[in-house]
Amino acid sequence: MPLILISGLPCSGKTTLAKKLKEKFEKKMRVEVINIEKLGLNRNKCHFDLKSEIQFRGSFKSTVNRALSGNTLVIADGINGIKGFRYELYCSARELGTTFCLLYCTTSSDLVWEWNNTREEEAKYSSEILDDLIQKFEKPDTENYWDRPLIPIDPNSDLDLDQIEKIAIQGRKLRARQATKIHIKRKSNILFEQGKIAQDVLDQIFEVMKTAQSGETFNVICFYTQTKKKFMIKKKASLPKLLRVKKQFTKTIENLNISQPDEYFTLFVDYCQKNI
Repeated sequence: MPLILISGLPCSGKTTLAKKLKEKFEKKMRVEVINIEKLGLNRNKCHFDLKSEIQFRGSFKSTVNRALSGNTLVIADGINGIKGFRYELYCSARELGTTFCLLYCTTSSDLVWEWNNTREEEAKYSSEILDDLIQKFEKPDTENYWDRPLIPIDPNSDLDLDQIEKIAIQGRKLRARQATKIHIKRKSNILFEQGKIAQDVLDQIFEVMKTAQSGETFNVICFYTQTKKKFMIKKKASLPKLLRVKKQFTKTIENLNISQPDEYFTLFVDYCQKNI
């Protein structure tokens, strides 16, 4: 059945949107909303560190996939701010040949901070985690085919539920192309590919560090997918230091299932930003 993917900054109105969608569509079909509350998790613990975030996304994705396999409209209500993760969820819908729609809550970061401060204590994000999630959020972009069809949701405007129904429920079903059907890679190939991505990222950072001043930013580029991600030079670091960071990252994710190059690239750049 259809997958409606909701994306947006923390405290941007995503769960409120999900509730309105559920009220609209449960009169016609079975609806399941997947979010942190559904999984019974603590929002701050889910984003405490890299390992926690990866484990949370894995749990979120597997729950979405199980729900999609039934006769159910699935509403995936989460930040979904990692481009590579949105791609994985898109692929889940595509492999089942169902309809798909991405709703992006465009709430500003200023309003997000304001709304977070009005929440009950147990529902609040800590200031450190909220700031981190805002900084690394990758906005949906129609240049990415997995971010289409994309419907921006303005919290200050009326919600057009009929438009969402027309696109998400009655729209064209996704079809897996022969060239992009899921295939299983050997683990050794994945590790080799990830090692090349990590080394290329470190080479770019090290080269820019030679002439950059503290506070300067530049785009790190994934040679494999041409994905770009901003990186800020905080201080100079030696090559041995960079290699130690790579080794620490590899150890952190060694028991986690990361197979998409974009997700690995994004996580590694974020890890470097925090640890270099």
